[in-house]
Amino acid sequence: MKNIANFLLFFTSAVICSIFVPNPYNNIKINEKSKFDIYAPYNLKILKNKEELKAESINVISRTFPILIYDEVKIYKDKNHFESILADEIEKIQKLGIISDEDFKFLQNDPSEKVGIYINGEIYEKSKNSIYSFSKAYDEIISRINLIYPDSLQKAKLFLLENLKPNLKLDLRITNENRRSALKTIKKEKFEINKGELIVKKGDVIDKETYEKIKAIYGSRNKLFVFIIISTLFLIWAGLNITRKKPSFSNNIILNMSIIFFSVLHSFLINYGFNFSLNFSPFFSLLLSFIIPKNIVINFATTSSIVLGIYYNLNFSAFVYSLVISIFSVFISNFIKRRFEIVLFSTILMPIAILTLFSLKQEILNVQEILEILISTTLSFSFCAIVIYIIEKTTRLTTTFNLLDIASLEHPLIKMLREKAPGTYNHSINVSILAQEAAEELSANALLCKVGAYFHDIGKIENPQYFIENQTGYNPHDELNPIESAKIIISHVENGVKLAKKYGLPNAIINIIKTHHGTTILEPFYKKAILENPDVDKKLFQYPGPNPSTKEEAIIMLADSVEASVRSLKEKDKESIRRIVRGIINERWENGYLELTDLKRKDLEKIEEVFIKVLESIYHPRISYD
Repeated sequence: MKNIANFLLFFTSAVICSIFVPNPYNNIKINEKSKFDIYAPYNLKILKNKEELKAESINVISRTFPILIYDEVKIYKDKNHFESILADEIEKIQKLGIISDEDFKFLQNDPSEKVGIYINGEIYEKSKNSIYSFSKAYDEIISRINLIYPDSLQKAKLFLLENLKPNLKLDLRITNENRRSALKTIKKEKFEINKGELIVKKGDVIDKETYEKIKAIYGSRNKLFVFIIISTLFLIWAGLNITRKKPSFSNNIILNMSIIFFSVLHSFLINYGFNFSLNFSPFFSLLLSFIIPKNIVINFATTSSIVLGIYYNLNFSAFVYSLVISIFSVFISNFIKRRFEIVLFSTILMPIAILTLFSLKQEILNVQEILEILISTTLSFSFCAIVIYIIEKTTRLTTTFNLLDIASLEHPLIKMLREKAPGTYNHSINVSILAQEAAEELSANALLCKVGAYFHDIGKIENPQYFIENQTGYNPHDELNPIESAKIIISHVENGVKLAKKYGLPNAIINIIKTHHGTTILEPFYKKAILENPDVDKKLFQYPGPNPSTKEEAIIMLADSVEASVRSLKEKDKESIRRIVRGIINERWENGYLELTDLKRKDLEKIEEVFIKVLESIYHPRISYD
């Protein structure tokens, strides 16, 4: 199932990538002269896009007026003088037209500026703004009467409520029927092109209509061609990645998402006139080389170079140039340890780029080409340094740079640990030695293991006296029940995560803090609690986890448990150390705490040997000189 998922992932990425890949005909621009004759290679109908159809539909609707039905409303004629005045006011407004407030609201939201009034079998056009709503007519008459007969307002209101009636009614059925009929007349085709038709002649200025025809014809053909090439390429690489002994589903995701990101971003650069974007290829490869494994970046560099080759009219030189400078950027990244070095190392790539372009062109480069290389290389590396820093700060992404930033034992959290929990501090130093050595043996991230070990127990800063390595004779757990003790001990994980986030530690360190105990059980307190209450809930003595999911997290978990157990031994001879180390590693393996990782049994054997060797060195008996 995992292999099938990988194949589907590659294929889906190919589809998405082919959609966003830059079109080689983007070089053709409106209001510029065509450099060659362009003929239609096949018959094609160019359809209007959604925006155009929507705009035309709105236009048709606005020209198909809402229909209002006239209904004569008679007013009672036997009136006194005051009521006659009111009747006259009503008749004046009725001549302009009165509709209900609900119909008036519909007209205000309708795109038409006019209405069609149906009177005695004929329709008359009228501006909708001249028609009165019931409320407007009522308010206007009351306002006039108030100026003349302010003491008779109540009579006027009663009269109006009885005699002021709408004489126009919106007929939605006829209105909608008329509009549906009008909308059916809209054509979906914008242009119809016949095979062999001359689209534009060499030297003629490309207007908007001609530009749309060129894009439609050659763009559609190019998309299919690009899709076939990229799909084939992706499926080949899918096979290579999946048939490896240790396929990495997450790496495949990173590879494909990176390629899609590159394609979209490159399309953006091209569309906005970044014509020498080939020179910016090192930026993407360099950036990714600090984030994901180098072999995955090489895959990315190859694919993105092919994409660029396709963009530049299937130009093999463009593919080679992009590939060379991308791979050299990945190579250079191996020597960069600090952010400021990124810009300094750009000077190495400049001559490589110049020599590569010179070899491909087989002629001396002009000044503009050299300047483009120098500027784009410097900008690529500089921008990479800025982006890496922004990503680290906004997402807590773990890189070599921020690991080195916090690797010092003078970090504020480590200083606090040393001052408040000296025993835990010493334990963490020993764990870092064990973890770093084991990581190097397994080709894992040794720097991450070293730094992760420094911080894995920082949560013990909150209550250092409750942890045995910090106690000097008095044990506060003697005064607590097992459940209370377990709660305090387990809380150091949550406290550590809070401190790590507060001090801006990267995600990988936070994950190490969360997983260094996994979902293990505090056996001593659990066993003690069972003696008091056999029905006690086991979950009260379980760490929240999760269990480790990477080699580095697993190494820290094992190193932490092993160091703590060996430290508590009275006799730290070789056999005792070996027994403890092997017992803990086997227990973690057999109980499934390591099943989310890529570790194999032979990896655990290597870890075991490294741990025993390091622990023997740490606890090697010293000769007394007294």
